[in-house]
Amino acid sequence: MCTASMQKSWHAISDLDKRTDRLTELNVKEQVMHLAKTSIIQRAWKYDRRPQLHGWVYGLRDGLINPSSTWTRALPSIRSISMMICNI
Repeated sequence: MCTASMQKSWHAISDLDKRTDRLTELNVKEQVMHLAKTSIIQRAWKYDRRPQLHGWVYGLRDGLINPSSTWTRALPSIRSISMMICNI
């Protein structure tokens, strides 16, 4: 979907640990996007505005759980979802 823009985002980071963290964060956002695209979630959002989708990243170095993305409503289109991810 937005592989080129994701690659630019994390290739620009010279520190290997920070690059790995960024790639992990982008991966979580992508997985949440895939879940948001499913017909079950789209239908639930259309009629009930639930469930809320949360993407979290667990930091191995600090043991903290950091929210990566949260979606709580239906989006206008799947293209909108991928644009949200690509522009982060």
